[in-house]
Amino acid sequence: MKQPERFILILGDQLDLRSAAFRDLNPQSDEIIMIESANEAQYVLSHKAKIALFLSAMRHFACALEKQGYPLVYIQNSPLPIIEAIKEQSLEKKVGRVVCIEPGEWRLKRALEELAQGLSIDLDMREDEHFYCPNREFIEWAQNKKEFRLWYFYRLMRKRHNVLVDKEVNPEGGQWNFDQDNRKPFPKKDPASLMLQPHLKLTLLHKKYWTWCKKSIQITLALLMRFIGLSLESKRYKPWNISLNIA
Repeated sequence: MKQPERFILILGDQLDLRSAAFRDLNPQSDEIIMIESANEAQYVLSHKAKIALFLSAMRHFACALEKQGYPLVYIQNSPLPIIEAIKEQSLEKKVGRVVCIEPGEWRLKRALEELAQGLSIDLDMREDEHFYCPNREFIEWAQNKKEFRLWYFYRLMRKRHNVLVDKEVNPEGGQWNFDQDNRKPFPKKDPASLMLQPHLKLTLLHKKYWTWCKKSIQITLALLMRFIGLSLESKRYKPWNISLNIA
C-alpha cells in the first residue's frame, strides 16, 4: 500500500465494526491506526485484570479487522502517550487527515484537537453513537436550565428510551428514585442492624433486578477469564508483561 492519505484512529474503548469512523473508509487511501499506550494504562491506577481485558479486546479486534482485509497499523506496547504516537506516525507518513470517534475523556479530546491544530491536520471527529444522549441533545436540554441536577436529566432519559417505565411512562414500582430514603443516616448502633428490620423486604421488581445483576456479574467474569485465556494463547498478539497473579 502507498502512503496513506488519512488515518482512521480507533481507541481501545471504541471497538465496533459498525463504527461511524468506518463509514466512508477507503482501503486504497486510508489506514486504520490502533495504539497500545503504556502511558494511558499508567495515567490512572488500573487493576491488572482490567488492563489484560482491555489489551485482549484490542488485539482480537485488530485480528478481526485484518481478516476482513482492512489496512491496519497496530502499535504494540508503545511507551509514548497516544497523542505523541499519532504525531510520530503522522509526521513519518505525512498524513494530513485524521478521522476518529469523539473520545469519552475530555483530556484526550482536547489533546487531539490541539495536535490537529499544531500540525495543521484536518481532524474529522465524529459523534459516538453508543450513548443514549449525544452532546448536541444535552446542550439543547441544558440551555435554559438554572441548575444542573442529574435527577431531571436522568428522568428524561428514562422516559425517552423507555427504561423501567410502564405504558403510561410512569416509573415501574411507582417511584422514580429512592434518594430521600438514601439520605437517612445510619443508626448509631450498627448499619448492619438495618438488615434485621422486617419492613425492608425486597419487592418483586427489586428481586428481578438483583437476579439480573448477579447473572450479569457471572457472565462478565466468565468473559473476562475467556478473554485473558485467548490473549495468553494468541501467537500473533502477545500480551504485555503483566502479572496475572491478581490479589
